[in-house]
Order: sequence, then C-alpha cells, then structure tokens
Amino acid sequence: ICKLLIQAGAAGALILASTPALADREERDALTAYVRARVAGSTGISNEAARGYAAALALAPGNEALAAGAFVEALEAGNRVLALNAAQALERAGEVNTDVRLMLLTEALRRKDWKRASAHIDAIGEDEVFVFMAPLLRAWVSVGSDKGDPLRILADASSPEAGDPRRAAEAVTAVYAAEHRPLLLMATGRREAGAEELLKFAGTDDLRDQRLRIAGAALLARKGDRKEALELVQGDEPAFARARALIEARR
Repeated sequence: ICKLLIQAGAAGALILASTPALADREERDALTAYVRARVAGSTGISNEAARGYAAALALAPGNEALAAGAFVEALEAGNRVLALNAAQALERAGEVNTDVRLMLLTEALRRKDWKRASAHIDAIGEDEVFVFMAPLLRAWVSVGSDKGDPLRILADASSPEAGDPRRAAEAVTAVYAAEHRPLLLMATGRREAGAEELLKFAGTDDLRDQRLRIAGAALLARKGDRKEALELVQGDEPAFARARALIEARR
C-alpha cells in the first residue's frame, strides 16, 4: 500500500503539474482525490475510484492524463455522467480513441443530434478495426432522423464493389446486418415482417436467439405494443421470464 501511495502521489504530481494556474489548495485537493482514486482503482473499488477521479477532474478539467484515467474508471463503475465528462474533456484536448468516440456518439444519439452523430460515425468508419460498425450505426441514424432508407444502407454495405476497401469488413458487417435487419423492419413499421425474421434465428444459437428476441420485444414495448412484445419472449428461459415481467410492468 505504501509503495502504491508513493507511485500514485508521484503520478498525481506530474499530472497536476501540467495543469496551469491551479491555486495551491486546489492542487492539494486534486492531488488528494487523484491518489485516492488510484488506490481505489488498483484495489478494485471502482465506485470509489470513479468518485475520486470525478473530484480531481472537476479541479483539473484540462488534464488529458487525468481525463483518460477518469474515463476508464467511469466505464468500470458504470458511471455514465463521469464517462461523458471525461470523454468531452478528451475531445477538447484532441485525444479521442474509438472508445471515447462511441461514448460521444451515444450522447449525440440520446440528444437526437443526428448531424453530430453522423460525424462521429464517419470517424469510426475510418478505424480499420471498427469500420464494420459504421453501416449499422448509419442505418439506425437513418431511422432516428427519418432520412434515407436504413435497409438500403445495410444492403449497400453488404455488397461493396470490387476493389472497395470495405470488402475486408464485409463478412463481419453481413453477420451483424442479418441481426439488425429484422429490428430495423420493426422500427420502421413493418413489425410482422420483422418478427418473422427474428423467429428464423430460433434453434440456431440459443443465446443469440434470446438476445435478438428480447431486443425486438423491447423495441415493440417502447412503442406500446406490449401484446406483440410478449409473444416474442414466450418460453421457459429465465431471460424471457425476466423480459415478460418488465414488459408487464410497463418498463
């Protein structure tokens, strides 16, 4: 513990030294919060670590290293507010990796800021590892913004022209597109067709079947179609029983 405290204190001093014009008291408070956060994070106490990082980040909002640490701990603790604050701090600093980009994208979607969401998706599309996600995300933005044909977006992504760099991600995109297509059908008013396609997954992979049917039921329930939602999650599986209970409770 002593060694950890020394390491955390030294790291904290270096981090705070890069933040100009902090008052002495603020420096001490930020350093104390940072040390506590580092110790808590190293011992697996994610909630305490997140609180410490939140306090330190509030005192040193322009510090990239601090924001990066806060972002990781916030994800571990499931603290969306801190994760978003840290992601925005990293964006201001020009230090945006794909994980941070996805956090910023979810906020844009939550706010229905389709222009900003599309900009984030374009950036994700430039990432060689995550390029397969871009068409799926664009399809859902098309649903939310009511612009374009989401099913056409999926179809085009699954059949790129020869020589198109997207071919490398085509196979992965196609797998996810097959899952998203029935949900997109349901989201755009073709509920029966979407439900029929969802049920085609039955018997192919139990966990995949359950996941997709629950996703479809959630979509229908949000639209007020609880009867149809319940029909999708009939069965003895515990996950289905839990889903039915939530639907019946109007959650």
